[in-house]
Amino acid sequence: MWPRARRACSSARRLAANKGGAAGSIWQATLENVATGSCETVQARAIVNASGPWVKALLSSIDTPVTRETVKHVKGSHIIVPRVHDAPHAYILQNRDGRIVFVIPYFERFSLIGTTDVAVNEFDAPQISEDETQYLLDLANTYLAKPLTRDDIVSSYSGVRPLYDDGDDNPSAITRDYTLKLDTAEGGAPLLNIYGGKITTYRKLAEHALEKLLPFFPNASRASWTHAPLQAGATADALGNVVRVLQSRGLMAGYANRLVHRYGLAADTVVAGGTGEIFDDTFSEAEIPYLRDQEWS
Repeated sequence: MWPRARRACSSARRLAANKGGAAGSIWQATLENVATGSCETVQARAIVNASGPWVKALLSSIDTPVTRETVKHVKGSHIIVPRVHDAPHAYILQNRDGRIVFVIPYFERFSLIGTTDVAVNEFDAPQISEDETQYLLDLANTYLAKPLTRDDIVSSYSGVRPLYDDGDDNPSAITRDYTLKLDTAEGGAPLLNIYGGKITTYRKLAEHALEKLLPFFPNASRASWTHAPLQAGATADALGNVVRVLQSRGLMAGYANRLVHRYGLAADTVVAGGTGEIFDDTFSEAEIPYLRDQEWS
């Protein structure tokens, strides 16, 4: 499968429907191919602005009344260190500032420590700061029998939360819930703006977003879908069987388990043509084109 071209919405405005509709009943949007700069025009009955940290930036390119809703950008960072305890459970560490930090088993050999809360204005390429690193080390070392140093850090990563601005100036106190705002501009085509939200609740958020749009799509199904697994049939027994199949083809147990942990029932498809080189029994060459074409495009 060829990777899909990234397209950015550069503008959108409401138009009258083509066939006898009232004014403002459809959207016309201009999409720009990020790689080539070429543009195309598309039409839609609704727009969902689910652009996360860029929700206000995208809204500024859409021809619709100005809204007061906004988000605050709060960076959260984690560090990854060699496993600090052998048990399968996580630890919750209480800090003097009132925050908590988790120490979570991460794969077989590591522990994940985080997160931080830092208000930021730049969010395109977040990275952990020196202060955040020291904050996590200091808190972990308050509880650990064997102290950690910067030399123990295997890796780190950061992300930015687009938290709904509820007026609280404390980054840790801002609501983690999401807010959905429906804009119909007095009977025009619907625009649903999503403020806030977390990856851990994204399926419920999506269902609530669809519920907001259902009045505009009377023939759409109202059945709930968040109760079902993302992969139908991905039971513990089925996933265990995939692991055994992969091992029967020569994959080491550690890598077979990691592969199924990442891709579920699709793990067999990922390496159907062979794994290529496997790095540290953790990641293989075969995963690169799969991720590029199926998950990151």
